[in-house]
Amino acid sequence: MAKTNVRGGEYCIHMVTILLAMTSLCEGRVLLMPFRGLGRSIRGSARPKGGRRAKDALAAQLNHAMHGSDPTEKVFNVLDFKADARGRGDSTQAFMRAWVQTCHWNGKSRMLVPRGVFSLGEVVFQGKCNGPSAKVVEIKGTLKALDDPSSFLSDSWILFQMIHGVIIFGGGTLNGQGPTVWKYNDCQTNPNCQTLPINLKFDSVSNAILSHLAASRLVFNDIVMNNVKRPITIDQNYNPHNNNKQTAPSRVKISNVHYANIRGTSTSFEAVSLVCSRRVPCEMIQMKNINLRYIGSPGNGPITSTCLNTHRLVYEGIQIPPACK
Repeated sequence: MAKTNVRGGEYCIHMVTILLAMTSLCEGRVLLMPFRGLGRSIRGSARPKGGRRAKDALAAQLNHAMHGSDPTEKVFNVLDFKADARGRGDSTQAFMRAWVQTCHWNGKSRMLVPRGVFSLGEVVFQGKCNGPSAKVVEIKGTLKALDDPSSFLSDSWILFQMIHGVIIFGGGTLNGQGPTVWKYNDCQTNPNCQTLPINLKFDSVSNAILSHLAASRLVFNDIVMNNVKRPITIDQNYNPHNNNKQTAPSRVKISNVHYANIRGTSTSFEAVSLVCSRRVPCEMIQMKNINLRYIGSPGNGPITSTCLNTHRLVYEGIQIPPACK
């Protein structure tokens, strides 16, 4: 989730994209990456240049993190902070301490979650962080939410907040314990109900990659787009090798993804593109108050939406471009 009006300013993220072409049931890729840099859109603050270089550097860092080792990188293993890999004890504070050390390290650093099961309550990974490169969070194990809804004080389970540069990967699993806590959700009949928390939330995060983790219950809210090509994209036909080979249909299930209050400008007339897997179509994609203006070459408009292999799309409020039919 990216949010405006943080500490008196308004942050702009220049792309909201979910790219899922992996074939494993538990693999996916969510890419939140600016094409033209990130900057505050009010109070006359200057934007940093080199957005394309930042994008390339982040992708290169992910590739290195997945396939190699960097002797200059400091690794903070959550086990060293007394996390319980058997899932019996609450590892929330251990994860928080590991993140603080990772974030404050004035160089390349990685927070490592090894194989195992880790029980977590509400956890906030917050910046601003030190160092010249993105912070890495490698999740190999399973993160399991506590099954008592009263232990959550906000609307999210795992929150990444006010971070410029973060890579989250590892092939692990985020288990929000949905079937265990659904019985507590009586919001259809109780106006004072306690809503169940979102699995994963991004708040004022820029230059971020989420790779090789399942994509479900994601929220992108209050985002300003500036001169973006296809600002809202789900692409399960994504080909990371940029070749003409046909890829097998993705087996990643995308569901419960919410886009709300997304506004700004698009350089492509196709501003919303939801291309899902023909094998496991997307479900419950919510589009609320989408207001995007086309500023590309004259004659290519009008601004449009494309939807393929999508079930149960939900539209509310303003829809520019028009909703898929």
